[in-house]
Amino acid sequence: MSAQNNNPPAPKKAGRPKREIDGRLLESIEGIYADNAEVTLEMVAEIIGDEDPVGDEGWDQAAEDRITVSWEMSSRKRSSDKVGTRGNNDDPLRELWRFCLRFMKQAPPIMLSPVNSLQFMPSRQKSDFDISTDLFTQAACVTMAQLVVHPLWGGNYRPFVDALIFAALCRVGANTNISLSLRWPHHCPVIQGLNAKLTEAANSGQPLTDTLKRLHIAARETVHRRGDVGKESVFSEALFCIGKNVVAESPSDAELAQLQQGIVPFQGKDLKAIKKALDDMISTDSQMPYSVDDIHAAFKLVGHRGEIPSRQLLQSLDARACKQVFRISERPERFGSVSLPSD
Repeated sequence: MSAQNNNPPAPKKAGRPKREIDGRLLESIEGIYADNAEVTLEMVAEIIGDEDPVGDEGWDQAAEDRITVSWEMSSRKRSSDKVGTRGNNDDPLRELWRFCLRFMKQAPPIMLSPVNSLQFMPSRQKSDFDISTDLFTQAACVTMAQLVVHPLWGGNYRPFVDALIFAALCRVGANTNISLSLRWPHHCPVIQGLNAKLTEAANSGQPLTDTLKRLHIAARETVHRRGDVGKESVFSEALFCIGKNVVAESPSDAELAQLQQGIVPFQGKDLKAIKKALDDMISTDSQMPYSVDDIHAAFKLVGHRGEIPSRQLLQSLDARACKQVFRISERPERFGSVSLPSD
């Protein structure tokens, strides 16, 4: 196994002029690249966690064989087989993988799965609904790739996942109690206050006493009344802006079924609400001076398309990550309870 990715950078294409990028932003992004080494295949195995599954304590060959049978018979396997066969249509998914691996140390099929109480669900029931659910739509991949590199998350996938859960719950499950607990930032008094309410609801087993958006606003107003406005985190401010941009709607039957299993269904519109919220903060927060598009453009300029995964490697990585989700779902004693959507 090669320790390095030897794919050469793709040649630059002629076409539309490059977006002009602020020098300070470019310098910052170059620093982030320097702090995050280019991904190797060994690093991918560590991120996915499947380097030696049979050698893992509590997991033997018989268990691995059962997972292999389940995987081979699953609809998710049929979707995975499409990866790498779609030509340029795979490029948005590939870019999402590149950024997630290098900057969040995560594989998208694991990070954006029931392992983290998430499931992508396209808004339109089309003929390729199952494939779009499993592999995301192209538009969703584009927006997620733009979002995951945003400095707000600090290279930590948890706040991004929490923001996505927050946006989706504000849209379709405002009072749903899924035992949500925001894990970052710990020092923020608004997040602490909101978590106290969420923990209280989790212990009661009852629906939230108010919508998630209003519970966050109430926690925020409590902190502001104490005169601690300056102690509110930028992440909490982002949640406030997300809440303002989300349009509440009734969940579909499929979304309701997911929510009842403790899984939050998210759509492209939830991603767009996050993107708009981050852009809205440019005019209100000096810590957020650049648009999502400008930040993403800088990341693309500094990096190169030859990074892992190549088009040829993408399918095998998708399959490996999905099989790892299957393993995780079978080991609640180690990973906690995970409910996978039924085929």
